[in-house]
Amino acid sequence: MEITKRRIIDADGHVAEDAAAIIARMPQAYRDKAREQPFNPFPPFDHLHAGHLVDMPPGAFNRKVGPKEWLEFLDEVGIDTTVLYPTAGVASANIVNADWAVDATRAYNDWLSDTYVKHSPRFRGLALLPQPVLNPQAAADELRRAVTQLRMCGAVIPSNSLHAPPLGTPTYFPIYQAANELGCCVAIHGGVHGNMGMDGLDPYAAVHAIGHPLGQMISLASLVFNGVFEKFPKIRFGFLEGGVAWFLFCLERFDRSYDTQHHDHDPDYAKNANWPVHPIDTTAGRRRAAPTGDGPFFCPLLLADFIQIAPSNSMSPVESRLRRSHPATKLLPFFA
Repeated sequence: MEITKRRIIDADGHVAEDAAAIIARMPQAYRDKAREQPFNPFPPFDHLHAGHLVDMPPGAFNRKVGPKEWLEFLDEVGIDTTVLYPTAGVASANIVNADWAVDATRAYNDWLSDTYVKHSPRFRGLALLPQPVLNPQAAADELRRAVTQLRMCGAVIPSNSLHAPPLGTPTYFPIYQAANELGCCVAIHGGVHGNMGMDGLDPYAAVHAIGHPLGQMISLASLVFNGVFEKFPKIRFGFLEGGVAWFLFCLERFDRSYDTQHHDHDPDYAKNANWPVHPIDTTAGRRRAAPTGDGPFFCPLLLADFIQIAPSNSMSPVESRLRRSHPATKLLPFFA
């Protein structure tokens, strides 16, 4: 019996940003400032990522990794293509200056395209967008530029921000309208863990364990209960680096909560408040959202349940710490 080799795509590969190269693609005023006083184009994630000693697996977050090392890794573990995400750039959601937000994300996208996307067809990029709460139209315009001119797959939107509302609010609708017209993907990724009810939590391992899935749960709830999947049916959503157990929790809770806590608003009020006038389809999340297993943190016990509700375009991230010898690799063919 001939065995067909499945194509494996890494849906969540993180780059090590080159701050100097990104600043070199920003307007002249930033370049002048950097010569006097070097700075990071992106702000901190939050206070939870600092002020502690954390030992990570050898090689994790190696800042010396570039396109050459990435391709060597893909060959080593048998991955065909990787979709590249920011690392420090996830904190772009925390930028509060509108001009800086536009200039930093645009420069990052140009850097990612020049450094990786143009280097090899095995690299696919997701664009950073300026925080929509600052300038929603600029965010939509940058998505169009990234997809049509830089050959990006779509955009990555952080699941949490220190100053922005959840992702189902109308603030983000210009982005979703653009993505719907382009037929591209929107990937939701955690990383900013502040202001999520665990600001005093220690040690950091607990923050990491809870923060990623919690941000995804809040994001999915906001998208589903505000009817985003129905309003923008051509977008493919991905929820990255939170595992899949949180998704099953949402499936269990959403239908019953909507049935028992649903409010019948006056139609005019509902229209202004963005509430669906007619009952929403709480199952849209299971058909339109693609949660992903997070490398070695994927739970095999959830496999049977997930296969029953996983959309055909579900994705499997393979972080750089994953190696062939890890048991989680046995699950990759189910989601490739």
